[in-house]
Amino acid sequence: HEAAHWNTQFAELIRTRAKHKKLVAIGEIGLDYYYDFSPRKQQIRALEEQLALAIEVDLPVVIHSRDADEDMLAILTNFQSQLKRKGVLHSFTSGKLLAENAISQGFYLGFNGIITFKAAENVREALALTPLENILIETDAPYLTPLPFRGQENSPAYIPFIAEKIVREKNINADKALSAIYQNTLKLFNFNR
Repeated sequence: HEAAHWNTQFAELIRTRAKHKKLVAIGEIGLDYYYDFSPRKQQIRALEEQLALAIEVDLPVVIHSRDADEDMLAILTNFQSQLKRKGVLHSFTSGKLLAENAISQGFYLGFNGIITFKAAENVREALALTPLENILIETDAPYLTPLPFRGQENSPAYIPFIAEKIVREKNINADKALSAIYQNTLKLFNFNR
């Protein structure tokens, strides 16, 4: 949304702060063609510069992609060999092609309360094709509260409802699934260091 304001001063600030052990990823960065608060060319430029910065400081990325599958796919493909740490396509609501491509590159897909929404069949289809090793659970709080609490402010307290829906949709053992998703989080953000 703020891509028009991205500049070298912000990049330098991130570059400097990236050395701090509490900084575990670059993000939320990406493309949002639903709201188009910044011109698309500026969004693309900012995203490409931020990906280059993530490569430079060797951190994974947290990517926002809304109604921008074609451009996101092209950009991720362009950066595929350089971006060693990959990242997560957070609050995943994109199409099957972007999901498959991101997974094949080693990205995680972040699923949140949307997975419980009646009209979110596309998100459940993406979940169905996502291997357990590529799944993360998130809130996107204060938004996207899962059923049966939709309409209320979201919080981490609702993570179990998201996890329960994922386990049910994938028809997998809850303990195995939760352990794997927890390990995915540790691995992505290098919390085992």
